[in-house]
Amino acid sequence: MGHLLCGIRLKVNNFFLKRKFNKVGVLSQISTGKFFNRENINIGNYCYIGPEAYWFGLGNINIGDGTIIGPCSKIWTANHNYKSEKMIPYDHDINLKPVNIGKGCWIGMNVSISPGVTIGDCCIIAIGSVVTKNIPSYSIVSGNPGTIIKERDNIDKIKSLLLDEAFYLKNK
Repeated sequence: MGHLLCGIRLKVNNFFLKRKFNKVGVLSQISTGKFFNRENINIGNYCYIGPEAYWFGLGNINIGDGTIIGPCSKIWTANHNYKSEKMIPYDHDINLKPVNIGKGCWIGMNVSISPGVTIGDCCIIAIGSVVTKNIPSYSIVSGNPGTIIKERDNIDKIKSLLLDEAFYLKNK
C-alpha cells in the first residue's frame, strides 16, 4: 500500500510541476530539479528531463519532440553584460539568448548548454559536455568545449524515423 501511495504522490507532484511550464507536451516526463522562469520553457511531446536539472529560462528554452535529457543538465539563457564600460566585471544589464534543442536529441548526463545555443535535430551530446556553439542536426558532440566528433550513421533512416515520430517514449 505504501508503494501505491508513493506512486500517486509522484504523479501528483509531476502534474503540478508540469502546470508551471509554458508548454509540456503529451507523455513528457519531468523529474525533480530547479527550473527558473518556467513560464518561458517549452517542452515538446514524448520528452524526458532527468533529475537534478538546473535551468534558467528567462531568455526562453525550447525542447523538441522526442528529446531525452539525462540527469544534472544545466541550461542557461541569460548572461551579464561583461562588455560594459561603466562597471567591472559586468554591469546591471542582462543579455537574453534562447536555447533551442531539436527533435529526437539525446543529451547525456551533466551536460551544460550556454545561452544562445541551438542544437539541431537528432543530435547526441555526450556526458559532461559543455555546449557553447550551435550544433548542426545529426551531430555527435563530446568534450569541453563541446566538439563535433562525428556525424550520425544512417542519416536517411534517422530522417525517416523522425518523420514517423518513432520516439522512444512514444513507443515505450
